[in-house]
Amino acid sequence: VDRMRSEQEAKDKELDDTREHLKNVLDELEEAEDSRDALQTDLEKLEMALEKIRRELEQNTEELIKATAEVDVLRASCEEAESARSKLEESQAQQQAEHEKNIHELESSLRTAE
Repeated sequence: VDRMRSEQEAKDKELDDTREHLKNVLDELEEAEDSRDALQTDLEKLEMALEKIRRELEQNTEELIKATAEVDVLRASCEEAESARSKLEESQAQQQAEHEKNIHELESSLRTAE
């Protein structure tokens, strides 16, 4: 009877140890699931942030393209203005030379007339 009692107590202890082990495994599994859920939430947040960055990058690229086009238009306008300024300076120089030539001719005519 004592031996049967001892065997039963040993089996009960083994059963208790198994239950405790299974409880610990379940606790670890729940912690792992919680960690997985937290990681999934973090991943979703990162994906949303990445999508926002992608949209901002697209918008910035479009703005850069527009700004580049505006710079090209301004550059062309500046080149046209520079060309017009050069032509004006050439015209003024020709007019000045013509004016000086006319003055010399008038002076020469006056001297001849005197």
